[in-house]
Amino acid sequence: MLEDIHPRTWICLKGPKIYNIIKHIEKEVCRNNNWSKRRLSLLISNQLECHHNTIYHLFQNKYEFYPIPVILELLKFNKHKQKFLKEVKNNITYLKVNSASSKPVKGVNKLNKNLAKILGAFMTDGSLSIQKVIASPQSKDLREIENKLKKLKIHYSTGVSPSRNQYYVSIQMNRNNFKKLNKLNRSFLTQTHYNIELSDEYEDNVEAFIKWIKEEFNIHPNRFKQKKGAWRVTFSNKILARYLMRFFEVKPGPKTYYAHEPKIIKRSGLQLRKAFAKGVLMFDGCVSQQRKILFSTKSCNLFNSIKEIWRKDKINFGESLSQRRKEWNLFTTVSNTKGNLLKYFEPYTQKWKLINWLSGDINSMPILKTKFSLSTEKILKVLKEIERCDVLFLKNYFKCSHSTIRSYLKILKNQSKIKLSDAPTRINDYIDKNTTVLLKNRFHKLLFKRIKEKFKKDKNFAGFLEVQKGTLSAWKVRKNRIPIYVLKKMCKLLDIDCKQASRNIRRTDREIIEII
Repeated sequence: MLEDIHPRTWICLKGPKIYNIIKHIEKEVCRNNNWSKRRLSLLISNQLECHHNTIYHLFQNKYEFYPIPVILELLKFNKHKQKFLKEVKNNITYLKVNSASSKPVKGVNKLNKNLAKILGAFMTDGSLSIQKVIASPQSKDLREIENKLKKLKIHYSTGVSPSRNQYYVSIQMNRNNFKKLNKLNRSFLTQTHYNIELSDEYEDNVEAFIKWIKEEFNIHPNRFKQKKGAWRVTFSNKILARYLMRFFEVKPGPKTYYAHEPKIIKRSGLQLRKAFAKGVLMFDGCVSQQRKILFSTKSCNLFNSIKEIWRKDKINFGESLSQRRKEWNLFTTVSNTKGNLLKYFEPYTQKWKLINWLSGDINSMPILKTKFSLSTEKILKVLKEIERCDVLFLKNYFKCSHSTIRSYLKILKNQSKIKLSDAPTRINDYIDKNTTVLLKNRFHKLLFKRIKEKFKKDKNFAGFLEVQKGTLSAWKVRKNRIPIYVLKKMCKLLDIDCKQASRNIRRTDREIIEII
């Protein structure tokens, strides 16, 4: 873990009883060891490598915030360390870096759903970057640092700041070097810059993340804007970074292969783990046209965590491994209820809206990608012109697969915009001619009565139709259905209006699509 060397880098805490607790410990330590307040200050300042007056003034006066390093050093001299640690922890309300420009941050000492969601989102689309800058007025003074960095095989860059009249060495920290950097010389002026960034294509997802951070820590973003087709938010906050690193095992740098469910969440109950999964799936999951949640990751640990959470939550799902992309995949099945799927997305965000929209709620209108050749709007436009057709017509019209057309039709049916039925109100030329139909009883009797009147015997009519007599007999007794192209031929031979026949269909051998 990074060390806070200079007093201005210390993290301080505030609470209703913190002052009284500190005074009590201080008096007890001085009394038990027969030390003066100045002696105690000197001992602590030696350990923290700061001026003893810095510590002495803390004990001499009452302050709103007290540095954590000082409290920890003070507790080392007390035999009831654990007891007082618990008291301090239970009284923390705010945290603050020990500088005039720093703003207080709400102290969070208990894991909750918001924290779990923050961690889930961060593990997928978030990043932590830490830049360490070591400066000196003389460039030669930094050579020792450069030599050590070379020996430690740590990449760095150098530069000059004319406004400050300083030379500097800059290091971008990552999981491989951040522990080694504590070995560098402490005598140089050092600054550490923390950046937590998260990006997503949907604005409301990022806004939800900002809301969670605001509710838990009372931290506002430094930047929130759209860039290169994605919404990005940045928090430059040391305390937030320390929470991620200290409690949730986050390390700076890339984490594609290292994303994981933190141990503290993994050991928690299902509700907290589901909140973590919600953060993950909101940012790295997707919803298919079949209303399935799909999730892919290169992290085996994260894959196993989401799989275990779904299994415990009784979510029906499948899994696969993409050898080409080296990714693990999870996908829910169609047997899951809408309610069970919605629990994994924040209300009124895009994927939440999409699940509702796919389930028939036309008021939950998500942002739909229009770059593809097919959409529900395009299908509706065609249906408004032709009124009814079968899947084969749409498949050929849009030049896509049967399953693709079916998925869009299911959406439109759920939204009550079309009817899918094998009992259409009528048929037309946009239904395949090989479709077989069962006629309504009254029209069926009329058809075969006209055959007898006009052709006397069935075999005579069968000859005109160029079919076997047995085939005609099977149609007559309704054992088999009549193909549409044959029905049209029969109507023509019998002087029956084809439109009358099209309105007397009882059943078809396939579902017919009709606009409502």
